[in-house]
Amino acid sequence: MNDVDHAIFSAASCEPQVSSEGPTASEVLVAIEGWTDLRTDRRSALASAVRKAAAIQAAVGRQDAGQPRFTCEALNHTLWRRAPACFGIHSPAGFNNLVSACRAVLMRLGLHAPKVARLSPNWEILLARLPTRERRLGVGAFVRYCGLYSIAPSAVTAATLDDFEAWATGRILKRDIGGMVRATASGWNWAKDHVPGWPQVRLARRDMREQFTLPLDEYPASFQEDAWRFLDGLAADPLEKLFTGQVFTTSGTGPRSRPKAARPRTVQTRRDQIRAAAAGLVLSGIPIGEITSLRDLVDPIPNFEKIVNFHYRRRRQRQAREDLATRPSQLLGIIETLRQVAKFHCRLPDAHVAHIAQVHSMIAPRSQMTMTDVNQARLQALLVPEVYARLLHLPGHLMAEAEKLWEQAKAKAQPGTTAPPPAKAARLVMFAVAIEILTFCPLRRHNLVQLNLILDLVRDPRGRITALRVAGADAKNGEFFEWQLADSTAKLLATWLKIWRPSLAEEGNPHLFPGLGQNARDESEFGTALAKLVESRIGALFNLHLARHFSVVRYLRAFPGHYATVSRLLGHRKIETTIRFYAGLEANAAALQVNRSVLTDRARTKPAASTAFGSRRKSKPASRQLASGD
Repeated sequence: MNDVDHAIFSAASCEPQVSSEGPTASEVLVAIEGWTDLRTDRRSALASAVRKAAAIQAAVGRQDAGQPRFTCEALNHTLWRRAPACFGIHSPAGFNNLVSACRAVLMRLGLHAPKVARLSPNWEILLARLPTRERRLGVGAFVRYCGLYSIAPSAVTAATLDDFEAWATGRILKRDIGGMVRATASGWNWAKDHVPGWPQVRLARRDMREQFTLPLDEYPASFQEDAWRFLDGLAADPLEKLFTGQVFTTSGTGPRSRPKAARPRTVQTRRDQIRAAAAGLVLSGIPIGEITSLRDLVDPIPNFEKIVNFHYRRRRQRQAREDLATRPSQLLGIIETLRQVAKFHCRLPDAHVAHIAQVHSMIAPRSQMTMTDVNQARLQALLVPEVYARLLHLPGHLMAEAEKLWEQAKAKAQPGTTAPPPAKAARLVMFAVAIEILTFCPLRRHNLVQLNLILDLVRDPRGRITALRVAGADAKNGEFFEWQLADSTAKLLATWLKIWRPSLAEEGNPHLFPGLGQNARDESEFGTALAKLVESRIGALFNLHLARHFSVVRYLRAFPGHYATVSRLLGHRKIETTIRFYAGLEANAAALQVNRSVLTDRARTKPAASTAFGSRRKSKPASRQLASGD
């Protein structure tokens, strides 16, 4: 630590004279100008970091009392919300320097936790017993917090971790405070079981996602049996009921209403929603022993309303805590599951089912008839020339990066041995293949991740890949889909399959993007990892569904108004749906075409115009002849 940083740490106990909400960036910049004990270049660097952090806050859109506040809590919510490249910071070192400078400013202002010069002997003895540096780092922040507030090891309780999280949120500048707290609890509990003399209190972070739910096996056996009966019914082929004499309920005549077995992922989601509904009822005061069947979740109506109220309040509290407005998807999913339970499983009266459906309608936002303003803004960001070029050439860039990693692994290998492609490099190629496919073909996330080597890759007689296809049963609209591949895309797929994929796939795995065992990659994990990778490389927000929009808008820019083709590509049954979502997004391209047309016509007619205007200049206009009296 240099002398300047030491001075900053030492001054951390001096509280600034600012409002309880914290200073604005402008107020911080004024304060920095008065730090005459610092070199001019140091003050300039700190001020630059503050301005950049304020710009990031403004870009993310988190506004507190009209202006972003320069506090640990406010910066924790914004600095890591998007990839640094989204803010024009393409160097990891550059972003780290920004965070370090902001931390130094906060410490100087007394808005960041001070450094603990020395821990108490009891804490030092315990830390020394941890076997590795990683174990010590895992609990280091928590131990420093305890040292700062003179909390002895024997005085730590389960509530201490909650106090630590609240303190860290407002007094430490760090990415993912919640993750740090979870790691602290994990490291502490490991030490409790393996380190002699470690306090035997167990730590756990409160309010973890879905922590309020209970396993199904903690409910009465009759409830468990009824729940699995409902779930097994979803997974079974409904057409079998036609031939076994069971009751068969129709729900319409359209393609989507045709009976079919629910996918395993859907069954899992319904199971989780049943658990969440039952937990909401228990936490609303109903003894767990009285929940003996699924019917108890929906009948009587007050039970259903208790579940809805519990989850509605919980959602509102989470929104207020994270300052983030979201669609009530989880709550709507729980209500829809309960509606299905009431109608198809319990066969309750129509009026009862209608009440549940009405609650769903009241909570559900208006149907999306056009593309949202947020998606339009994100699409426009992808069309910025520099970002657009990066996205189009990203597969090749990732391939080069993967090959470099492999070359490094080969250089480190023992002489005479062959180094296989590193898993990290293979994952880069996997994402390069996914981006390449999405750039040309507007597949949905599920269809992309579930591509099968045998069923979905079309090959010519020589075995070369020529097209991708999606069976009608797997498509959202129930229609068969096939897409011819460019030669470059086919070659990239072949390279992935032959050279890189074996590093990630177990033998016999049938999926283009292999996961654990014989499964495909987890869709959520795959989408999140791909989005983060793309954002870090192109400097703009990205997700798999946005890639689908991007593919369409890129086509419409080249061929404005060709909605019939786009409608077919997307699988829309009605061209009106396509027009509602994409009308106007190709307006800039259309304007450019009109401009080019006008400029071309001007060039073509210039000789005629010169002749026409030249003949007019030789004779006075009639109005001027009258004015001169001629």
